[in-house]
Amino acid sequence: MSWVKSTISSVWGAIGLQPVAGPTEFENRLEDIRENMIEALGDPTGAANPGLFRRIQFATDAEGLWYLRSAWMAALSDVQGEAAAAAHVRRLNTMFEGLLPGGLQSRPSSLMG
Repeated sequence: MSWVKSTISSVWGAIGLQPVAGPTEFENRLEDIRENMIEALGDPTGAANPGLFRRIQFATDAEGLWYLRSAWMAALSDVQGEAAAAAHVRRLNTMFEGLLPGGLQSRPSSLMG
């Protein structure tokens, strides 16, 4: 079975892409991101932001969670202030490394610094 993995890795490399993390690692990382987002809201039941809470819980992929960052930051800003929310987003951005296509990677911004 290892020859299958090496062949797939070679194909990814030949077309200039990095292979995505294995399914279990990928799923574990998504769950870590999801838990981080919910924990930062400070409401494990989701009562304060039920819509956002459900969207975070049921996002099926890294891109879905990535696009929820702005709504998540807005909710955090209401509770913790904008500076604290921006710090949470910066930390969260690092958790997405290797999970997103190149066009969705976080770029340095003077607004977040």
